[in-house]
Amino acid sequence: MRKLLIILLIALPCSAQHHRKIFTSGGSPTVVTYCTGETYAASPQSFNCAFGSARASGDIEIVDIYADSGIAIGAPTGCVLSWTVLGTPGSGQAAYIGTSSGSGICNIAISGSGATGQVTAAAYDLSGVIATIDGTPTYSHPAYCTNCTGPSTTTTTNGDMVLTFISQISLYTVTPTGTPLFVVDFTNASVTDTGSHFVQSTYGAIDMTWSWSGAAPYCFIVAVKP
Repeated sequence: MRKLLIILLIALPCSAQHHRKIFTSGGSPTVVTYCTGETYAASPQSFNCAFGSARASGDIEIVDIYADSGIAIGAPTGCVLSWTVLGTPGSGQAAYIGTSSGSGICNIAISGSGATGQVTAAAYDLSGVIATIDGTPTYSHPAYCTNCTGPSTTTTTNGDMVLTFISQISLYTVTPTGTPLFVVDFTNASVTDTGSHFVQSTYGAIDMTWSWSGAAPYCFIVAVKP
């Protein structure tokens, strides 16, 4: 009888044995690495934003591009199979998302055309997130301010990675203030880009507040799900 019971259990289909697969996000949202780049040149402009060796296959990559007035921003190429534009790009700014197609050093090719001027780019490589946006990616170009609020978005999922990009058109420093306090990952004076992140433990409305002195900047905020 015991041998017969064992044989019957082995013969049961998988569904009868109550096997199940548990899906996970693959870890906590983490900034793996980032890159910045820029050029000031006659049309057409081109340069690379270069990721280092920490980049891994399957990471999520987000790039924000700023261009002076009169310059049309081209879609980036490289590092991912396909870049997807985020939200509705504002005047002089556009952001894209994609899934890393490989590991190690890689160049995101940036381009612009139409006029002489500056084009800048800043990009993040993230782990522990998926290529799904939470809330609305938002661009803004606020008026001159010293204590500034925005851009803003509203999330629906706990544990999002929230990124902000501030493209400066003069050499000034952006300092996050208030709650939540975003962590500044880079402030590159020569490229005039500042990038910061915050892992939002509880979903809801989120603003970046910051102090600033200088010309009106170009800003972007996006939240990606874990």
